[in-house]
Amino acid sequence: DPARQSRWEAERDALGEVLVSYGVEILRPRLLTSAEKAFAGSAGYANFFARDPFFTIGDHVIEGSMRFAHRRVEVLPMRGLFAERVLTTGARYVATPMPEVPEEHDPALGPGPFL
Repeated sequence: DPARQSRWEAERDALGEVLVSYGVEILRPRLLTSAEKAFAGSAGYANFFARDPFFTIGDHVIEGSMRFAHRRVEVLPMRGLFAERVLTTGARYVATPMPEVPEEHDPALGPGPFL
């Protein structure tokens, strides 16, 4: 739905402009590469909500692992930002192991781990 996508992007850009006007630095992840999209296979891929698989507690950054298969590669475009902005600060960065591959038609989407 290109029209809806354009509205979402315009809304995100407008919010970014407001935040910048208050002195907030905006960092955006890169897009998924062709290889990352191909790796996702028939599950598809997304990186619209790139904030979802990450948690920050004090100086600890935790990379989660998503239950839905189409979201499992969305951490990849963020890793460069974290390498540049987190690993250089002395903060700790840990990642939850990648979930196991589920059996076809498994409603639980595999045994995890999920965070």
